[in-house]
Amino acid sequence: MRYAPVVDSTPKQKPVPPIAAPDCRTFPCHDECCFFGADVWPQERARIVRDGLGTEDEFTGPYDDTEGDTLYRTAVGTRGCVFLLPTRGCRLHVSGHKPEACIEFPVDAADADEMVAEDKLPCRHEWKWGT
Repeated sequence: MRYAPVVDSTPKQKPVPPIAAPDCRTFPCHDECCFFGADVWPQERARIVRDGLGTEDEFTGPYDDTEGDTLYRTAVGTRGCVFLLPTRGCRLHVSGHKPEACIEFPVDAADADEMVAEDKLPCRHEWKWGT
């Protein structure tokens, strides 16, 4: 599932950058927002594999999303995304290879609220968006 901003029939809505967000490396959430894995662009997947931070088996896909983009997805293990470290954090985050989808997530308050409804974003009360 690729998370995208809510749009209507008027011009496409752009992501609303947060003005305050929790530190993902220290918030006591056990990486719950990573439970479903993440979409990655083909070039991101190729770089991760090329640099020895992952294998082709740690991704599913490719598939075309609703916008016609070709994407891969990180595979999911017992804790969620296979790139999560055994106790806390992501090995891609600390290596500088964090996928764009992970950097931009959540895109806006509605995106965050959707994750709360799935019990996967306990830090929601820490996020604040501009208008």
